[in-house]
Amino acid sequence: MGKYSLADDHTDPTAERALIGALAQDPDLYWELDPPAPIFTGDRAEAYGALRDAIEDDSAPPDALQEWDPAPDPAGTLGHLEDNFQRRRIAELLEDGAQANANPEASAPDIVSALVEGAAKIENELSRDAAGTLSYPSDLVPGVMEDVREARERYQAEGDHVTGVRTGLSRLDDILGGLQPGLTILSGGPG
Repeated sequence: MGKYSLADDHTDPTAERALIGALAQDPDLYWELDPPAPIFTGDRAEAYGALRDAIEDDSAPPDALQEWDPAPDPAGTLGHLEDNFQRRRIAELLEDGAQANANPEASAPDIVSALVEGAAKIENELSRDAAGTLSYPSDLVPGVMEDVREARERYQAEGDHVTGVRTGLSRLDDILGGLQPGLTILSGGPG
């Protein structure tokens, strides 16, 4: 009897073959889409590696891969496979947590800490994937306007323009509006 894995639920060999087929038939798509190798599993990972090497060496893709049925929407298929990869990472984290939970010598705080650290790594990878993507003003303006509305209402109700955490330095609070969520770096010259 084989071992069940949550990660196995998030593979799609047909989509992987279809994307490889599309890349083999149109190598320019490789440069346009830039698919990351970890999205491919099993023998498709080896096939993608051979295809990638051929395309990057300006060689003809392996004939066998050119016969694979291409994905009708390669970009959409890539997005689906990237989502599957991220779900596999989450499933692996959950499996590791369940395995640690079954160990009577592991403390609950250590298990939680390991899960939080693993989730933070996955979240960092997901946010890094979104870095550099184009955001349209129509997507950003509603959030900014909501922040402005909340600040105005707070000022009207309390007479306080500082929206963040007060530093105790009134001039700095006036400039920054208090410390805001996220990373705040303050620096100054010596002396």
